[in-house]
Amino acid sequence: MIKSRGFRNALFAGIVVLLLTLGSVWAGSSNRAPRDRILRTVPAKSLFCVRINNLDGTLDAADLFLKGIAPESFDAKETVRSGLAKFLGDKALKGVNTKGSFAIFGLNVPSESAGGGFMGDIFIGALIPVRNYDKFISGNPNCSEPDDKGISTITVDGKVRGLVTRFRRFALLCPKKARDKMIRARKLMRARRAGLARALDKNEIELATTSSVWLYVNVQQGSKLVAPMLFAQLEQMKTVLKKMNESGQGAMGDPAAIIGFYAGMFKIMINGTDHIVVGLSPKADVFDMTIGIKAVPGTEMAGMLSAPTGGDFKKLLAYLDDGAMMNLGCNINHKTLKFSYLKLIDLMGEIAVDAIPEADLEKLKKLTTKGIDAMGDSLAISLTVGGKDSSPFSAKYVIKVRDSKAFEQVIEEQMQMMQDGALAKLYKSFGMEMDVKVKRGVGTYKGIRIDSAKVAFKMGEKDSPQSQMMEKMFGDGLNYRWALVDDYCVYSIGGDADKTIRELIDQVKAGGPKEIGAEIKAALDAIPNSGQADLIGTVNYIRMLNMASGFMVMPGSVEFPKLDVPTKSNIAFTSQSADGKMTFRMALPKQHLLEIKSAFKTLIPQIQQQQKQQKKQETNLDAEKAAVHAAAAWLKLLDSGKYSQSWDEAAQYVKALVSKDKWQNSIKGVRGPLGKMVSRELKSKSYTTTAPGAPDGQYVIIQYKTSFENKASAIETVTPMLGTNGKWKVSGYFIKSL
Repeated sequence: MIKSRGFRNALFAGIVVLLLTLGSVWAGSSNRAPRDRILRTVPAKSLFCVRINNLDGTLDAADLFLKGIAPESFDAKETVRSGLAKFLGDKALKGVNTKGSFAIFGLNVPSESAGGGFMGDIFIGALIPVRNYDKFISGNPNCSEPDDKGISTITVDGKVRGLVTRFRRFALLCPKKARDKMIRARKLMRARRAGLARALDKNEIELATTSSVWLYVNVQQGSKLVAPMLFAQLEQMKTVLKKMNESGQGAMGDPAAIIGFYAGMFKIMINGTDHIVVGLSPKADVFDMTIGIKAVPGTEMAGMLSAPTGGDFKKLLAYLDDGAMMNLGCNINHKTLKFSYLKLIDLMGEIAVDAIPEADLEKLKKLTTKGIDAMGDSLAISLTVGGKDSSPFSAKYVIKVRDSKAFEQVIEEQMQMMQDGALAKLYKSFGMEMDVKVKRGVGTYKGIRIDSAKVAFKMGEKDSPQSQMMEKMFGDGLNYRWALVDDYCVYSIGGDADKTIRELIDQVKAGGPKEIGAEIKAALDAIPNSGQADLIGTVNYIRMLNMASGFMVMPGSVEFPKLDVPTKSNIAFTSQSADGKMTFRMALPKQHLLEIKSAFKTLIPQIQQQQKQQKKQETNLDAEKAAVHAAAAWLKLLDSGKYSQSWDEAAQYVKALVSKDKWQNSIKGVRGPLGKMVSRELKSKSYTTTAPGAPDGQYVIIQYKTSFENKASAIETVTPMLGTNGKWKVSGYFIKSL
């Protein structure tokens, strides 16, 4: 028997510590969900859930982020709080814990009686955190006493707004006509271990509890309701497209095959996706977004969302340029890349079913597979605005290669396909023609052979908007350069391709650039755990706008406004896939939104001005067309010798200046000696608001090259003017011999 009190106390304390330690181990290894009230309350079978953590804090953060971006009058906090207050009929929101977590969710609660349509059995509820439910009800005169089911009615200004009942530490709200659904939903919510936490992993739970706003979409549950409607709509589209094709108005390809392709892709995504989560967190200077996708185990989708096999793309990040429109570095997931490209080729075949033979498609598939298999484990791409040639952009690629010989063969065959193979036929089916000129060994640099290609594009008639846009985009053609260096393939496109390819060769031979650019460094710092990502990149919307403004075409001779807006920030993003899950993260700097706002503030007035100019041109064209028609009719009178009637059909301004007899004698003296009109060709037409010796008005000066019986060549100038009655009448006529 242990008699020492000190020893007994020490032994007891040791046992307690041991039990606590074991308990923590058991708890850590168990599947028990964290005791988060929202995640325990919202059922796992919910169709969706939107959660706002710390309502006041989130709205304050949103207002801070939106300051300077949204209109000055916009107040997110006031908007949301006033909406809730209006529903409850209580401006003070007494009893509501506005620093707590709120949620809106949808749940399918089937009833015994069928009917009601798509939304017939859908319960939409809101969980409002309250400090004391009884005081919340009694303190709001708009809430009735609970009925036998514990449900109160919210009535504001004599109108029923909704229903409310107690559920744990929340007030559960729903629409006024959803009482039976509320009762069924409450029963499902009370089921043991039915909470949403059971459907989420620890990373998703962390996202749910730490994001300002969190969204959950149960694809498997939702697809049971949405998929039948979606596929029914696709079938209707198939019928409509088929009828359009039969009447000659449809798009290219077989409608049934194209719709069938998209239906198949939808099935892969719908059947293969378990759920999607989104986390949104506004801060003072950045808006963070995280999207998570979880696939159904054993599906094609799960196979696509697998981790790349090895690779360390971070070694290539130093190749990416500051000032780029888009930068991307990633580890190559050969399985996903192959699946995506082969599906894309299938779509090409469906769209251009009559243009690309099946043999060409199979050849392209084999070539694509060969190319992906020859690729190594990582790549980097940098796309930049502008260059020294006529194209508005340039690009460079650095690709790790594991089979250089095979990869070189793929490039050569790919270029050939752009000239006369499947790719050329695809582009041609869209009305675009390509001229590809390949030169092997166009140069050698430090013992490395450089190959080149020039790809010229043509689309539609020379003066068509499409042709003008293609010319602005690609000029007289895109210049390609590529080389294979030390297990890398380096590409340069557009810009100063020769200079860029040599720089890339130097960098690869030196073991890569020594320092990562400031913009990629900022992207790595902007996103948590970016070091674990399979992909990282930046996008600059301002630089995209600057580029797009360089090749946009407006109707007529109106030039699209050119943009050259400065920018100092980028949107950063990362992606990571493994074990049937994918996580995409994005950081949107407030500065970038301010830059976008500034760009549109500059661009919109310019576009409006251009649109006014365009409208004016269109009006002038309409005026010229009407005036030419009037002139042609009037000239027929002269050609027929009806000089007296030509005065009758002349402008009122002319009649007031010249009498009919004088006009008739004058015209007869001019036209008579020339004899009959042999031919007349419209030479020019020009709208104006002034004419020599005439009052201001609307005129069109028209010139014809005319041949007469006694005069082989002359220029007739006819000037119709717009009368107060809206009709064009001739106000002047002159003939000049050539």
